[in-house]
Amino acid sequence: MRKPSFDGAVAIYFDPRALCPARGGDRACASQARRLIAMAAVGTGCAASLSGCSTFLEDVSAFQEGWRTAEVTEVASALGLRAGGRTDCRQTASSQQLAASSFARLSYRSGGSKHSHVVVVVDGSRVTAGDIVFTNVMRCGTPLEVRSRPMADSIKTGSSREPDQLPTPNF
Repeated sequence: MRKPSFDGAVAIYFDPRALCPARGGDRACASQARRLIAMAAVGTGCAASLSGCSTFLEDVSAFQEGWRTAEVTEVASALGLRAGGRTDCRQTASSQQLAASSFARLSYRSGGSKHSHVVVVVDGSRVTAGDIVFTNVMRCGTPLEVRSRPMADSIKTGSSREPDQLPTPNF
């Protein structure tokens, strides 16, 4: 149904009595139609909020399994790295891994406390101090996924993982 508004434009509004043509548009039918519409709106709102809860529960589950977003504070050989952390992949590494692999110390804050972990840097990964990475700190050998790099590093190296710089106009 259309109803003229004060500025001359046509506004569309909903008349619950229009759903009850068999009863002649009586008030009882209109009241029932309003209740049904309200229940549908509440149901839609509940469904939307539950989908948000599932995302939250997935994040909690991933955290409990050891997945963390952390900052790389140091990268060195097994002997060159300072003291260990909550988990230290050097303790479970083979002698060949200790000799050939690089290790990274990761740091993040959780619950107001600062935590650190020592993880293996998988061959072919290029991580440096200051990088923000995502990995599983409880499973040694999980690759480090670089989420961001310090700005100075991306300009200096021209890293392809960072957005391209804006083109300069030619005057």
